[in-house]
Amino acid sequence: MVLGIFLGELLLSIFRLPSVLITFIAAERDGQWRLILLIGGIIGFVQAVALLFLPESPSSLVASGEIEQARKELIKIRGTPDVEEELVSYQSQLAGQSEGTGNTQPVGEDDPLLEAGPTPEPENSKIGLREFVTKREYRFGFMVVAGVMLAQQLTGINAVVFYGVSILHDLLPNSAKYLNAAISGVNLLVTLGASFLFDRVSHRFLLLTSILMMALCSLVLTISIFSRLAILSATATLLFVSSFSMGLGPLPWMVASRRIGPKGVGAAQSIGLTANWMGTFFVSFAVPVIAHAAGMPVVFAIFAVLGFIFFFWGLCYL
Repeated sequence: MVLGIFLGELLLSIFRLPSVLITFIAAERDGQWRLILLIGGIIGFVQAVALLFLPESPSSLVASGEIEQARKELIKIRGTPDVEEELVSYQSQLAGQSEGTGNTQPVGEDDPLLEAGPTPEPENSKIGLREFVTKREYRFGFMVVAGVMLAQQLTGINAVVFYGVSILHDLLPNSAKYLNAAISGVNLLVTLGASFLFDRVSHRFLLLTSILMMALCSLVLTISIFSRLAILSATATLLFVSSFSMGLGPLPWMVASRRIGPKGVGAAQSIGLTANWMGTFFVSFAVPVIAHAAGMPVVFAIFAVLGFIFFFWGLCYL
């Protein structure tokens, strides 16, 4: 799970860098913004067509009782007919999940966030979205999953990603676009470096450190933009992105699978994704409105306050 999340974040960082460079090149020529839109459309079309050829998940097919179809998909994926052992392992895993119930284990102050026991589940039940939201035994898991996803967005990362150039354009009119490319490069390097910490350092510690550093960087950005300190603003922006990449970027996506038992993971992931997109929409909509009305220092002052709120929330509940 950790490897999968890390690879997803790493690939996102890798492909974000060339997209920024393409944007930078197109911005140098009048009217070339259409090139950016066209490239994005082509990539989306290729992905949509490729989805038609993806095999079904063998584990999902086994869970739904379609054993023969699962065998065919495994043969297609592995390229060999010798898949019986793996197929049996899926069936054994499913049987083991249906026999036991997940008991919640108490989370100590120094325990890693993602090693906590799952939320308890009624035996032989499937948890839907409505049940996950309304059942008392899932309320804590719901709060944690939704909370970390909201923290990921409401601490302001997309304000920098979406509006990085406009934030610093007045302070660094000739260098703001280069800084935006540097932000993507730093994100890639820090994501790669942080991968060596995920299995060695408490995830709770990484998350709390990431949130606190982002809050502090937002506070510095508030002061530096208001005081028109260009170099300090650029440095704080890079540190802000670095802080995000070391914890709050990849780790929230792991919370649902570690905090919630197998039968509730699907619902928890849906709740987390919904909370994440709600936060993204709010930030992308509110930042230009607040910036136009009150200025960028106020925007980052709000992110600083939210960052400290999420930090103290994390101390209590993560």
